[in-house]
Amino acid sequence: MEPVWIPLVSGLLGALVGSASSLAAIFMQTRAQQRRERLRLVIEAAMQDHRSVLELMKLPGGPTSIQPLPSYIYYHLRFMNLIEESHLSPDSMKELDKEMAEVYQVCKEPTRKDSNS
Repeated sequence: MEPVWIPLVSGLLGALVGSASSLAAIFMQTRAQQRRERLRLVIEAAMQDHRSVLELMKLPGGPTSIQPLPSYIYYHLRFMNLIEESHLSPDSMKELDKEMAEVYQVCKEPTRKDSNS
C-alpha cells in the first residue's frame, strides 16, 4: 500500500467507528426515554384508577375497601406488557385477574413482625 492511502483508510475507519458509536448512543438514549415514558404512562393510569375507586367509595353502595397504589401500578404494568407483546386475549385477561386476586389477598393480610425478633 502506498503511503498516501494509509491516512485515507485510517480516516475512513475512524469516521465509521465514530458514526457507529454515535448511532449506538442515540439508540440507547431513545430506548431509555421510551422506558421512562412508558413508566410515566403506567403510573398516571394507575393513579387515576386508584383515584376513581376512592371516589366510588364515597358513594352509597360503592366499594368498601381499596388496594394499595402499588397493586394498581403492578396491574397496569402487566396490562401494558400484554398489549406490547400482542398477548392480550380473554385468556390472558383471566390470568391477570387471577394474579390480581392473589395480590389482593396478600395486601389484605395483616403485617406480622418476625417471630425471631
